[in-house]
Amino acid sequence: EIVERKNRTLKEMMNVMLLSSDLPQNLWGEVILSVNYILNRIPQKKTNSTPYELWKCQLPSYKYLKMWGCLAKVEIPVSKKN
Repeated sequence: EIVERKNRTLKEMMNVMLLSSDLPQNLWGEVILSVNYILNRIPQKKTNSTPYELWKCQLPSYKYLKMWGCLAKVEIPVSKKN
């Protein structure tokens, strides 16, 4: 039952993120990875700490969180441009 609830939460968050960003459904795998990343950095009710904190024994960083589906540019290193 716990696993089913977690899968349901992941799927619901995935659907919301895909619908709100107007991105195609074939990106569902990337969305699931992002959702899992976010959920591992949100405090839980039982322990009042994050799963990341319990695993790594340090506070998680939130500086890498960005709006899902926003425009991003990738810089190609000079050595790879040829």
